[in-house]
Amino acid sequence: MGKPREIVVLTDSINIWRQKTNQIAKDAGATNNLTTIIDSDMVGAINELDSDIGPRPHTTLTTIAKNLTLAANELDSDIGPRPHTTLTTDAKNLTHAVNNLDSDIGHLYQLTTSQRASIKDAINELDSDIGARPHTTLNTAAKDLTAAVNEHETDIGNMTFTGLSASDISAAIRELRVELGDHSALTTATTSAVVGINELDSDIGARPHTSLNTAAKTLTGAINEHEADIGNMTFTGLSASDISAAIRELRTELGNHSSLTTSTTTSAVAAINELETNHNNLDSNVGTMGSLTTVDKSDIVSAINEIETNHNNLDSNVGTRLSLTTTNKADLVTAINELHSDINALDSAQGGTVGTVGSLSNLTTTDKTNIVAAINELDSAQGTIASLSTSTRVSLVAAINELDSNQGDLTSLNTTAQGSLVAALNELETRMPDVYNSSGTLLNG
Repeated sequence: MGKPREIVVLTDSINIWRQKTNQIAKDAGATNNLTTIIDSDMVGAINELDSDIGPRPHTTLTTIAKNLTLAANELDSDIGPRPHTTLTTDAKNLTHAVNNLDSDIGHLYQLTTSQRASIKDAINELDSDIGARPHTTLNTAAKDLTAAVNEHETDIGNMTFTGLSASDISAAIRELRVELGDHSALTTATTSAVVGINELDSDIGARPHTSLNTAAKTLTGAINEHEADIGNMTFTGLSASDISAAIRELRTELGNHSSLTTSTTTSAVAAINELETNHNNLDSNVGTMGSLTTVDKSDIVSAINEIETNHNNLDSNVGTRLSLTTTNKADLVTAINELHSDINALDSAQGGTVGTVGSLSNLTTTDKTNIVAAINELDSAQGTIASLSTSTRVSLVAAINELDSNQGDLTSLNTTAQGSLVAALNELETRMPDVYNSSGTLLNG
């Protein structure tokens, strides 16, 4: 409990004066116990405290109260009850708690914001960068920053980019762009990768690919099946390096089948079969070569050439006969007899005894007037044997046999059409996909 003031009065004895003075000194305390910098006297210490407190009147106080006691009480109320066990800092007194917070906050100069004068300015700068509150303008489902960031974290997923060297999303996107290429260089109608893929998907056709005519029902399997059907791409004897070019080259070498002079012009095979039939019929009508009376019995042409030579030899021995149209120009009687003898010998229908040729009316040639005209017609149709491109040029039969051997058995063709090479080629042509170069030009049209 406090004591009344000690006052020395004039009536006090020196001893009472001494006692009161000692009590006053005791109440004031020893100056060496002062915690101020100035501790030599009370006045200096009080002036030091007065300087620390600030000028009077205390209108510069930022508290509502403008005197030290009320201001201290106001701050004490703001600070909260004591003891400060409710502080969430590790320290439980204000000085240490402030020091904790100061350590946690760090130095202002280390702030990376433009504003570094105070935490408030830095926070206001970040607040401006973040945008207005409440964050209803966020495009995420979450409307607060932490939840929105977590939502993005979930959307982004695992940051392991399998197959890529990149370690962040931007680098991974750039790496993928390099691998995917420039979409503006797409040769599809559109330059968008997704729309371009959809365009190709539309061109390829609906899935599952059950409408494929191949046995395989996947594109890879179908292509492999075609690859097996196409076989080795080495075209022996041709300059072409692809199937379309090889077909065009063969077409040029074989010629237009519609220009064939045979009755059947649908295909080369059909025309050859017709010639084969005609040849067999001719062979049947001509008879056995061994029955020829000429020395040379190898073929009709050689026998006729031999007769031609013999006639020419006779012509050189008998008079003027160049105007005769018979082979034998010895004289008029001989020429007439030659014609008569030849007709009787060759045409069994005229009662001849040789009967090796048969009836002229049975010839399958257009010209049936005589055997020479029929042979000349066939000779004109077949062309010059020496002009054949086959290795064998002895006879048409040998050349055809060579071609037949080279073409192989038609029934061994893997195509559905096996009637002829042309039909098989036409089938392959219809199955051949359109091939375009990078400029969009059709290469196999």
